[in-house]
Amino acid sequence: LKGGESGPAVKARDAAASEMWKRIDSDEMPPNDKKLTATEKAAIKGWIAAGMPTVAQRQKDADPLLAAGQKHDPRDVA
Repeated sequence: LKGGESGPAVKARDAAASEMWKRIDSDEMPPNDKKLTATEKAAIKGWIAAGMPTVAQRQKDADPLLAAGQKHDPRDVA
């Protein structure tokens, strides 16, 4: 993400250096009255730490055929 005058909004694998994460962590984002939960914040921080993979990138390694009784991890296929 290119960002604006202050630089990139998000730096892959480095939440601490990401302007967007700093604003989320300080509750400046989102800018409305609905604040993110700790679980939502952890998911965003984890996504940044993982290099901000897209759904397509996560799915490329998912095996579409599973043995009976196994389930896909929803994070890999959603």
